Amino acid sequence: MATIAVLGTLDTKAAEHQFVADCIQQLGHQSLLIDVGTGAPPRLIPDLSRESVAELAGVPLPEAFPDRSSAVAAMLEIAPRALHELVATERIQGVISVGGECGTTIATAAMRALPLGFPKVMVSSLPNRDTSRFVGFKDIILFPSVADVCGLNRLLRPILTQAAGAICGIAEFAANMQLGEKPLVLASASPHCSLGQERAISIIEGAGYEVLRIPSNGAGGQSLESILESNLAAGVLDMSLQEWAEEVGGGTQSAGPRRLEAAAVYGVPAVIVPGCTDLLHPKDDPADTSKQRGRTFHKLSNKERVMRTSAAEAAIIGERIAEKINLSTGPVSVLIPTRGLSSLSSPGKPFHDPEADRALFKSLHDHLRKDISLRELKATINDTPFADACARALLGNIKAKQRDHENLKKVEFFEAEPESFLREIARMLDTQVFLPGDFIIRQDEVGDCMYFLASGTAEVLVNGQRVAKLGAGAPFGEMALVSGERRNASIRATEYCDVHRLGKEDFDLLRTKHPAFDAKVRTIVKQRIMSSLHT
Repeated sequence: MATIAVLGTLDTKAAEHQFVADCIQQLGHQSLLIDVGTGAPPRLIPDLSRESVAELAGVPLPEAFPDRSSAVAAMLEIAPRALHELVATERIQGVISVGGECGTTIATAAMRALPLGFPKVMVSSLPNRDTSRFVGFKDIILFPSVADVCGLNRLLRPILTQAAGAICGIAEFAANMQLGEKPLVLASASPHCSLGQERAISIIEGAGYEVLRIPSNGAGGQSLESILESNLAAGVLDMSLQEWAEEVGGGTQSAGPRRLEAAAVYGVPAVIVPGCTDLLHPKDDPADTSKQRGRTFHKLSNKERVMRTSAAEAAIIGERIAEKINLSTGPVSVLIPTRGLSSLSSPGKPFHDPEADRALFKSLHDHLRKDISLRELKATINDTPFADACARALLGNIKAKQRDHENLKKVEFFEAEPESFLREIARMLDTQVFLPGDFIIRQDEVGDCMYFLASGTAEVLVNGQRVAKLGAGAPFGEMALVSGERRNASIRATEYCDVHRLGKEDFDLLRTKHPAFDAKVRTIVKQRIMSSLHT
């Protein structure tokens, strides 16, 4: 039995949402009626009031708003956070809403905050318009209400009944759906580096992964980011960043300023190549024509031409790419093919421009975080050695991430927890570097975090005497994290060490969001205390 969120503006659409909730219950599922209204008090008592929604989102709800647009703006911030929280804590297994302009705007904003694959249905009077601003790049199913949503009638009742049946059916299917056996890798794709991409992809597929190719044409890049946000991918092979050239150079195929953020923020193992940043699709309007004088163009077909990026643009592109990669919380490698970023810019090709390439490479070097791996290879992006290096780097990063998860499982608190929970923890980890002789923790310090030794070795010292040695994967400091007591030993690096840190604030957040996990922590702590009393 699934719990379906029935989300709506109950100050204006109470009867319609109650009808849907009743249909869901008649079909054997539970409904959770949620008010996201912005005007008068709701016309029925919801399961979650708008005040409770605001509290769940962690955003205060003012007692009064100066105007309706301010109220709607506030709910557009509150509803997505609250719905995401309900999904993250597994309190709902689907969401449905009914609305006109305002209701559709609020409800779909909340739905867009949810991962791909999570059931979402919107009954709206607006599907005859351009729906891209409501759906974005998420899998929201739009049900046309045909007429305006303004009270139950002989036309709307069967539509709402069908929509309720749809969300229940989708939720049932999603609960029983078996994902593919092979883990998924995403790959940005462009015809201008397809030879290298396909070579790298064949190696990755040979290692047991399924690779999904996504064109770097603006819409494709936004789709790639959306999939990565949904935690569906084990890794990403990002060899075509043409969309950043389009963004900086004012081209027609930009994916927007958030391209490259998702993998970085969600810790998805990645290989980043500034491939195809040598070209963009220029606009044909008169205002841009004057800016294009003296530029190098190449005609791809009778209807398509591309323009070479300049050295000035290349420097900005490198800086923007580095800024995004610097957000990375997971394993990431940057590889640069110094002899050609695409099939158009290798020696002898129309876009060969060493000065622009050097500007890009220097910008990446200058702005990239120093702890992020950056390699330059004397090859074009389509050369076999470069493709092989990309594939090996990504497979290595994926294995590093898997090792991190295995290390998490070594902590008693995290044993037997699902992969989704481990991914949530992994996103909270900070990585720190310690040199031989550095103290990671000191005896008698107050414990406010725990650590995982990702690589290297360390020694355990009690009153200055070495009592044990720690190797890669070893966790330490977890009990002090929970109890807040002083450390009973020091940990000192004996060689170069990469160490992951989980702070108390994030750990407490996990306990708050996941009551079952909190109960598990309490039980383990109690058992350890009882054990210490008997020894």
